[in-house]
Amino acid sequence: MSSRAVNTRRAVTLTELLVSITIVAGLAGLVLGGVQATRNAVAHVEHLNWLRQRRLDDPPSRKTLKIAFIGNSHTYVNDIPGVVVEFAKTIGVTIIPTRVLLPGQSLEGHWEGSDAQNAITSDWHDFVVLQEQSTMPIFAPASYSTYASLFCDLARDDSVPLLYLVWAREAMPETQKTLTNAAQWVMDNHADTEVCVVGEAWATVRTQKPDLELFRDGNHASEIGGYLTACVFHSTIHRRSPVGLPNNVVTENGTAVFVDADLAVYLQTVAWKTAEKYREKFKPPLLRAG
Repeated sequence: MSSRAVNTRRAVTLTELLVSITIVAGLAGLVLGGVQATRNAVAHVEHLNWLRQRRLDDPPSRKTLKIAFIGNSHTYVNDIPGVVVEFAKTIGVTIIPTRVLLPGQSLEGHWEGSDAQNAITSDWHDFVVLQEQSTMPIFAPASYSTYASLFCDLARDDSVPLLYLVWAREAMPETQKTLTNAAQWVMDNHADTEVCVVGEAWATVRTQKPDLELFRDGNHASEIGGYLTACVFHSTIHRRSPVGLPNNVVTENGTAVFVDADLAVYLQTVAWKTAEKYREKFKPPLLRAG
């Protein structure tokens, strides 16, 4: 056989090999893709079952939760999603967070943009956390009720809309009632919506321990305030007491939140009692005890 024929045969053999590899890779991709698609379908069915039971006030336990956080600095200062993720690890739950967080942004601003709506509609979540700019329910209540309602209606198709009730600013403690009433109105008028009553836990601590530094600047949370906030989220999401959670947390992005061990127990206890008190208070009448 001539050298030219040998080289041609080698080229053909190499081509055949590459084609074979491509075919095998394609088949493997189809198989793996099919396996992943099946897993995703099973996870979605489990999610839908959990969602139905959650709405009936008796959700089964979950090992993985997907949570979208929509808001501003009251969510990303102290990396509240990250602390919630770390807390969940201690009880054997993996939280997959999605963040749509912009400085000073209102729900109206998030609605007028595209990222928040895309985050909700592009994938299913167990919870969609909705955090309004902290003074909007006080000074622009119509905007809050309108855009919180729009987001709740959008999210409830495949998630629990979770209103993040923030705290009154340091110089305006009397406005907590207005903030709470505004969140309750949205919840009462939009089925399957829940409230994470962070601001009410803050109000309790401010009354019981007025010298405790929850604020860093009169508006945003200190590490202590951030820790309390995350404890209320843990209580609300898992319906489980945060007592016993670590008092020292470092999130995946490197944010450290640390409080004294004895203080941590106090904050955990307030968070749990407040979350449970308002969970019962905010239930639809048919689901209330007694």
